[in-house]
Amino acid sequence: MHGQGTRVRTDGLGLGLSIVRAVTLAHRGRIAVAARTGGGLGITIDFPQNPVTKDARSQDIDSSYLDLAVRGVRSAEVSTKISRHLERPCAWLAAGLGHPRVSAVTAREITAWRDHLAAAGWRRKDGGAAAMAPAAVNNHLAHASALFSWINAHAPAALLPGGDPTKRVEPLRLTAPRSAR
Repeated sequence: MHGQGTRVRTDGLGLGLSIVRAVTLAHRGRIAVAARTGGGLGITIDFPQNPVTKDARSQDIDSSYLDLAVRGVRSAEVSTKISRHLERPCAWLAAGLGHPRVSAVTAREITAWRDHLAAAGWRRKDGGAAAMAPAAVNNHLAHASALFSWINAHAPAALLPGGDPTKRVEPLRLTAPRSAR
């Protein structure tokens, strides 16, 4: 790294920003990069006042995940869909566990949530519940898996002591399409 106004050019490995990004993400920080007038880049790094603890709340993790791994990477429509898919397990788990701590989630809770979606996870326009199609349930499970994989990679090791709980949950079997006669 060179200070402001430095014009020394050296060959490097190109790892500097990658390392800064990894450290920043591990501490739930945010990075902003902007072009400076006259050339060069300005990089701003913000760290939260309260770092992630073992009792991190799921909405904080969801927000970080969506900001860093989904928004701007995926289309607005897909980002909205993923956000909606993540709200469902977080709300269901918070209601079932009595708190929104992702550190307490096990494969058993993820399996129960999957089965809940299959039985009554779809909300009809009249507000009633209906069964969700197996493909839709598996799509929700895939988004939850992506979230937990991201948490596992970027959060402190103590946050998910049992690892990613979705990795031990089987997707629902899809029925074979009926052949037209």
